[in-house]
Amino acid sequence: MGGYDVWDIPGTAFIDPGENWCGVRCPACGSDIEDWWGDAMDTAALPDGYFDALAVTMPCCSAQTDLNALDYVEAAGFARYSLVTTDPECELPLPPASIQALEDLLGTDLRQVIARY
Repeated sequence: MGGYDVWDIPGTAFIDPGENWCGVRCPACGSDIEDWWGDAMDTAALPDGYFDALAVTMPCCSAQTDLNALDYVEAAGFARYSLVTTDPECELPLPPASIQALEDLLGTDLRQVIARY
C-alpha cells in the first residue's frame, strides 16, 4: 500500500506536471509564452539544475514578474520541499479541506501539482 513521502530538495526545484503539461501563459496579458519559457528556464537554472533568481520580464508586454507566478495551464511551480503521494488509490486532486489542513500544519501556502510520468 502506498503513502506519502516528503522530499527535502537540496535547492529550489521546478515541480512540473509531467505528461499533464499543457503550456504556460503570461500572467499579465495572457499571451502564450511557451517558446520563450524554455529559454527563460535555461537562463535561470543554476549549474546543478536548481534555481535561485526567478525574476523575469515578459517578452509579450514587458510586465515584471517571476517564473513561479506564470500562468501554468496545469499547476506547476518552484519548491524547496515536495509532499508526494505514492498511493495509487489516493483521490486527486486533494480536496480543499485537506490542502488547507496541510497549509495550517506547515504554516505556508501550497500549490497542488498533479504529475503524471
